[in-house]
Parts: sequence; C-alpha cells; structure tokens
Amino acid sequence: MSDPSRNIVKCTARVWRLIKKQEELFRSVMGMEISSALRKTCSNGFMISLLYKKEMGALYESVKCNLNDGDLASITRSKNDEEMDADNLADLLSDLIRGEQQLISAYELLLTHIDEDSEAALACHAHIGQLASLRHTLAAELTEFSDDTEQDAFTSVA
Repeated sequence: MSDPSRNIVKCTARVWRLIKKQEELFRSVMGMEISSALRKTCSNGFMISLLYKKEMGALYESVKCNLNDGDLASITRSKNDEEMDADNLADLLSDLIRGEQQLISAYELLLTHIDEDSEAALACHAHIGQLASLRHTLAAELTEFSDDTEQDAFTSVA
C-alpha cells in the first residue's frame, strides 16, 4: 500500500474513533438530568455521531487494504477509551466541546490527504461545518449551565 493511501486509512480510522468517543459522551450526558434544550442539542449530536461514524466507516472500507488493515472495531480501541465519569455535567460538556475540536482537527488532517474535489472531501467539509456549529451550541449550553450553577450557589448561601 502506498504511503498516501496509508495516511488516508490512518486519518480515517482516527476520525472514526473520535466520533465513537463523542457518541459515548453524548449518551452519557443524555443519561443525566438535564434541561430540554441541552437534551435536544445532545440528541442531535448523538444522531450526527451515528451518521458520521457510518460515513467514515464507508470511506475507511473503500480505502483500506484488505491484507493489512483490519475492521474499524478491532483497530480503533485505544488506552484513552476508558469509561467516562458521568458525575459532573460541566466536565462532560467540556469534554464534548474539546472532543468536537479534536474531531474538527482530525477532519482537517484527513483533508490534506484526499483530493479536494472528491465526494469524500465535500462530505468532510460538510461534517466540519456541522461540528463547528454543534461545538458553538455546546459552548453556549456550558456557559448557561455554569451561570445557573453559580446563581444556585449564591441563592443557597443566603
């Protein structure tokens, strides 16, 4: 397998793994007691994760070498894929926001290895736009949550 093809395979697998991690984080947040606006944002993010994971899986299958590259599920587990602590909503939201940024960076790296006029590049650009919008919405939700938490702390002291 040529080096450029190998880079595409590695980048695609990394994007897929990051999407899977985001999917799990969204599921953790939705399992908590949260506002309806945040639940809507997280369920939207969860569905986006499922769709993008499927699309990246299809891209991976189209570029992988059947002799050298395994299935995504078998090669994408890493030491960082441990169970998440679902106790602190603010921490989970921060992890989601950080994860969205990592995912955007991984997509941008993938774009450096694929033809800019290809369908895959168009899909990646669309994913990046949607992920940036989702990250912005999550950041606004985190700010609102933090403000509400501070107000609750001040009112309970009084």
